[in-house]
Amino acid sequence: MITADTIVPDSTIPQTFNRYAYVENNPVNHRDSNGHCQDRRQCEAWISLGATPSQKSKPRITSREDWGARQPGNNTLCGVQRVGCMEVPDNEGFFDPVSNPAGYAPYSQLHEDETLSSILFEVVIHHGGNSMNPITSPSSIQYEHQTKRGWHDIGYHFMVDGNGQIYEGRDIGVRGSHVSGGNTGRIGVLLMGDFEPGAALSVGSISIDLIDLNGDHEPSFAQVGSTVQLLTWLDSVYGIDSVVGHNDINHTECPGTSCLIYIPYFDNIVNQ
Repeated sequence: MITADTIVPDSTIPQTFNRYAYVENNPVNHRDSNGHCQDRRQCEAWISLGATPSQKSKPRITSREDWGARQPGNNTLCGVQRVGCMEVPDNEGFFDPVSNPAGYAPYSQLHEDETLSSILFEVVIHHGGNSMNPITSPSSIQYEHQTKRGWHDIGYHFMVDGNGQIYEGRDIGVRGSHVSGGNTGRIGVLLMGDFEPGAALSVGSISIDLIDLNGDHEPSFAQVGSTVQLLTWLDSVYGIDSVVGHNDINHTECPGTSCLIYIPYFDNIVNQ
């Protein structure tokens, strides 16, 4: 039986109305009884992870303490064996409604009379880009955010590596720092890796395409499955309305072309 895709991801793109695009216009050789993706077994497996009530329990998440996270505000740069340490400017800073409205802020300070269930409404999926591989450590991501960018803490609330391990990032009760101009109420989830084909070198007005040494793989089966479990749990606790890619909010390639196909299916998880 040939089944057309039941989801039209983006009505503004004419090609998305091609209901067989998900099987590369070859519905005979790529069969999927759900009409959701070209690899039937993989698609059905990860969708089922978020479809059963038993999976609504909290997945295994490595805590900040267990992966050795710095405390928020510890923007310290040290030399070898912590010699010659110096403080890096905190460019994010603490929230102030007048002087720093986009600063680091617990939601209890931003919305004193509201619960997280009423504040959190959306999950934003990210990838790491050319600087990241699927087994990048959460410590190196926090170092990039705190020490190099000067943020008060790691910007994402959760990170999922290529082996499917989920890591706790910024406290979910604190506004994240992962999209520009719209972090309030949005949970940032990073899928570790680079899912955008190619890299470009710009010289003046000339852009040269380079070979991307990170491989431009798709998210792994374990990574997608753990993300589904995480989304199912977040939805059961906070009542998430939608799941989007970073590029749905800001002008960016994130979360990468190879990851974009999963966004409508992730969104379907919280809207079942």
